Amino acid sequence: MNKESPFNHFSTGNLKTLSHPDIRNRLLNYYKKYYTSEIMHLCIYSNKPNEEMFKLVEGLFSLIPKLENFKMPRYDEVQPYDKNNLKYLYKVIPIKDANEIQLEWYLPYCDDYRSKPLSFLSEAIGHEGPNTLTSSLNKDNLCNSLVAGSSSYSKTYMRFYISISLTKKGLENYKEIILRCLKCIKDMQKIKINKRFYEETKDIRKMEFDYLEKLSPISSVRKYVANLIEYKPEDVISGILFGDFNEDLIKKYLDMLTLDNLNIFFISNLFEKECNLTEEIYGTKYCKEKLNITEEEINSYKCKYIFDYPPENDFIPKNFDLLPPPEKINKYPEKIPIICQKDPNCSNLPETDKTKYLVSKELTVAQFNCMIRNSLGVNEEESAFYLLVNMKYTITGDISLSEVYQKYKNPQDGFLYIIYTNFYISIF
Repeated sequence: MNKESPFNHFSTGNLKTLSHPDIRNRLLNYYKKYYTSEIMHLCIYSNKPNEEMFKLVEGLFSLIPKLENFKMPRYDEVQPYDKNNLKYLYKVIPIKDANEIQLEWYLPYCDDYRSKPLSFLSEAIGHEGPNTLTSSLNKDNLCNSLVAGSSSYSKTYMRFYISISLTKKGLENYKEIILRCLKCIKDMQKIKINKRFYEETKDIRKMEFDYLEKLSPISSVRKYVANLIEYKPEDVISGILFGDFNEDLIKKYLDMLTLDNLNIFFISNLFEKECNLTEEIYGTKYCKEKLNITEEEINSYKCKYIFDYPPENDFIPKNFDLLPPPEKINKYPEKIPIICQKDPNCSNLPETDKTKYLVSKELTVAQFNCMIRNSLGVNEEESAFYLLVNMKYTITGDISLSEVYQKYKNPQDGFLYIIYTNFYISIF
């Protein structure tokens, strides 16, 4: 990052950064310069009448000064990144035992938050289904997990990243992984932006929003007051939703993912002897070198996999009407009704002939896992095998199915929906 950029500062402070003889005066000057209602946002959560709340707010906050002719500081006068600090490979020694590669692109800020180009690209590149980068790396036993995402910084610039946790084989073949990531992006830049996948992503985000669990009051106000900075007032609650499909904008940001605005971070104890630099705040050991990858190398890279958007998702519900519980469920109150299906994004486990089960309430998750695995003929030592509820929570061990059922049963039809997969998501 450019040394003159306002973003090139330690963001929290320590004894060294605070060791100035005039630190109190600096703080007071900062207060006088920026403490103004002009740049404040307020969110209130209450069941009291609006008139009463207006009076309360007026009494509590009317003394906050409003500075005349106040101007928000600009952070883009010095670009955070330019050709002098891009196209580098950083090798970093972690505190914990970790082996990770992170590719980071630095992009112009996008103020069209409804079209969400980087959120869409995160979903497409980070997907685990067929034809995806993650799927190819998993098949070759090169990664434990892959996450794609983005973040923005004071409406000045944005960062898009692909973060990969490496297996032992992946650590030995890290150059292969970097080339494959760049090849995947190259291939996706050549094909048309997939509107069907955008609409699916939009539907899933809408479904998650409609059935979002109620937040605590303090979590709600923290979330929405932050949203006031990013979104227009009418979108403070719903700003996370995808808007209309904007193919040109998505294509614009996808085409920006090039070598020219890329840095790569390789985090591993493997480079302990090479890392001769020390970061001054945390004391992290690292070294940096120019990125030794060319466009010709990416174009000539031979990959046996085809990269494309994931296939159509047949499991996105369209009808949310309530259905009466089936008679069979009411007939056996001592049993747990389960629908167990294969993860549609998992290509290396067999399909099941049977999907509906009525099992004893005494059965544990481990026992049910063993029952399904055996019925499929899957060897525990040869293939990972996990059970997920609601497509996102891994259930394991000696937890009773009765406990899982009470927490996650579908209130509309009375079934507990489970999928089996070889992807580990999160603990129940």
